[in-house]
Amino acid sequence: MISVPVYGDVPHHCVLHPRYFKKWWKENSMKTRDNITEPKCLDLHEHLKTLGEMIKLSEEILSNLKDEKEG
Repeated sequence: MISVPVYGDVPHHCVLHPRYFKKWWKENSMKTRDNITEPKCLDLHEHLKTLGEMIKLSEEILSNLKDEKEG
C-alpha cells in the first residue's frame, strides 16, 4: 500500500500587511537563515517550524562532526 503524504498550502506572504512583507522580502531575500529577522506577522505552519528546527540541528551535527574530524 502506498501512503500519500499529508500536505496543505501555506501562504508565503502576509495578507494583513502586504506592503510591510514586500519591504521585508526585499531586505532579506539575499540573506541566510541565520541573518534574517522574521517579520512580526509571520506565523509559520507547524510543519515549517519543525523543518526549521531539523535544519538547525542537522547543521549543528555536521559542525560537530567536522570539528571532530579536524581535531
